[in-house]
Amino acid sequence: MGIFKKILKLIGSVNVKIFSICLGISAFIWLMMTLGEEFSQEIEVEVVYTEAPEGLILVNKPVHVLKMDVQAQGYKLASNDLGSTDPVRIDLSKLELRKTPYNRYVAAVSTKMFKAAIQSQMSINITSNEFTPDSLYFVFDSLKTMEIPIKVNHNLSFESGFTIVGRPKVKPEVVKVTGPLLQLRKLKYIGTDTLKLFGLSKDRLTNLRLINPDSLFDLETNEVEVSVDVEHFSEFTNTVNVTAQSTIPGLKIKTFPARVKINYQMTLPDYKLLSDTSFMTVVTVDSMNILHQKRLLVKLSKVPENAKNISIEPQTVEFVIIKGK
Repeated sequence: MGIFKKILKLIGSVNVKIFSICLGISAFIWLMMTLGEEFSQEIEVEVVYTEAPEGLILVNKPVHVLKMDVQAQGYKLASNDLGSTDPVRIDLSKLELRKTPYNRYVAAVSTKMFKAAIQSQMSINITSNEFTPDSLYFVFDSLKTMEIPIKVNHNLSFESGFTIVGRPKVKPEVVKVTGPLLQLRKLKYIGTDTLKLFGLSKDRLTNLRLINPDSLFDLETNEVEVSVDVEHFSEFTNTVNVTAQSTIPGLKIKTFPARVKINYQMTLPDYKLLSDTSFMTVVTVDSMNILHQKRLLVKLSKVPENAKNISIEPQTVEFVIIKGK
């Protein structure tokens, strides 16, 4: 019993802090020794594909994670499991390509052909030729550059009596886009962020960001200058001929009056751009009910884009039927 008490007294005299430090050092030394040993394990490796063959661009999306059996020191495996390793870079410049009927280039290769590159970059020993997936498929398109028109997306409102002159102007009007030829040929325009301006009564100038429609495209510039010209609009009147259209064979008509007035509002700069055919009107005969009518409704068949508050005088016209030959 006396011996047991002496042992308890000895343990109680040990400094807890010193004991904890010693325990931590021992655990660290054990961990380093363990991680320094060789282990075999299946791992997942993130890869990125680089160096496409000259003049080509990769357009499909091969898998970005490969599975394989490896042998390496524990700390390397732990580093991979914790996601702290950089992705392995796979060089595609030496692939043997086959041209398709759609003028694209393809290659189907066994994943194990990249074994040496993965081992070298990760400093590990790949113990098997079995990979998941076991093959990779690549599709390339010609890398070209084209000039694409820029379209300004806008949402504008104006103070009473004011309106825009023409359309928002963009500088530059086109942007050089580099990317896969097939997608470039389908590209009609590059749009901008929406220009939102309200209660306008004077000119405005601003910059807008271009919207890249595809991650495979590279735009020469990402921003353009956009201007909005604002003018007070005035009232104008044009006199135009009425065109009679008949879908009934052999039936023709003549209207009275033969010309009508078009009243409208427009800015002076836009008005100066009008021609004799900027406004066009029409009456239509599409059934024999015309025999029971006295007047026909006049409709606009062509209108300038920036004309506002348009009215026709008179809105209906009389007519006589002229027999066709």
